[in-house]
Amino acid sequence: MPMLDESLKKEVAALLDQMVDPVEVLFYPKAGDAASDAMNELLHDLSDVNPKVSVKRQEGAAPLVAPDLDDEMTSSVSVFTTNGQPTGVRYLGFPGGREFGTFLQDVVGISSRVAPELSPETVHFIENLEKPLHLQVFVTPT
Repeated sequence: MPMLDESLKKEVAALLDQMVDPVEVLFYPKAGDAASDAMNELLHDLSDVNPKVSVKRQEGAAPLVAPDLDDEMTSSVSVFTTNGQPTGVRYLGFPGGREFGTFLQDVVGISSRVAPELSPETVHFIENLEKPLHLQVFVTPT
């Protein structure tokens, strides 16, 4: 059953028309999780709206999931690649509600190779890292 109705598909299609390169989503579902099932449906809706979005369902654990991440907190994991190359972008869970627009903008950004805007201080910090840094970003509208 599609997640997007016809009017929303038109809006999503207009946004995804900005894509440059194809984006492949390696989708790692979590069995028995309703949000994981919803994410699977949403990703397939996006690929129906724009053929530059493709989805490959993967079995087993997603790569690079933090070992200290509580398994009960996670749902599905979506790993994004473009032109066969990993992007370093992963999405945990389902972008319901207000997160959906940001999720779509991220897909377009990945496709267009748009680098995030960083302050000079942040660039300096990153350039001077001497050991790996585990960084997690959590998004919530509240």
